[in-house]
Amino acid sequence: MSRSRLLSSLSITTLLFAACAGGGGGTATGGGGSASGAPSAGGSPPPAAATEAATGGTGQAVEVELAELNDSGVSGTATLTDLGDGMLRVEIDVEAGGNEAMPAHIHPGTCEELDPAPKYPLSDIENGTSMTEIEASLADVQTGEFAIDLHESTEAIETYTACGDIPAA
Repeated sequence: MSRSRLLSSLSITTLLFAACAGGGGGTATGGGGSASGAPSAGGSPPPAAATEAATGGTGQAVEVELAELNDSGVSGTATLTDLGDGMLRVEIDVEAGGNEAMPAHIHPGTCEELDPAPKYPLSDIENGTSMTEIEASLADVQTGEFAIDLHESTEAIETYTACGDIPAA
C-alpha cells in the first residue's frame, strides 16, 4: 500500500472513529462465516464490522470490514457513500493476497447465507482497489440483507476470497 494511500486510509479511519465517539454514528456487527454454496472449504472469518459516519458534504457513508475466506490472504474494507439522486459509490481497498484481479459484487443475503446471484456487480479489484458507482442508495443496501463478496478470479468465480455484511441502518 502506498504511503499516501495509507495516510488517506488512516485519515478516513480517524474521521470515522471521531464521528462515532461524538454520538454521530454507531457500529453494527454482522455474523461471519463461510459463504454458502462455495465449493472451496475454508475457515470462518471473524465477524464483519461496519462503522457509520457522516462524510464531508457528500452524504452518509458506511465502512464494511471485508474478512478473509478460504485462506485467501485477502482482507480490507469497502466504503459505501451515498451520492444522492439514487447513486452509491463503493470503494474497496484490500490486501490482495497475490490475486491480480478479483471480481466483486453486492449479493443478497449475508456472508453466512449468501445468494450466489449478485444484485449489483462492482468493478474488478485490481492492485487491491476498486471504485464503482451503482444505481442504488445507501438505504437500498442497508437493510441487513446484503453482503459484499470478492471472488478469486473470473476463472475461479466460485471461490470466495473475502466477504463483509452491509449493516442495517
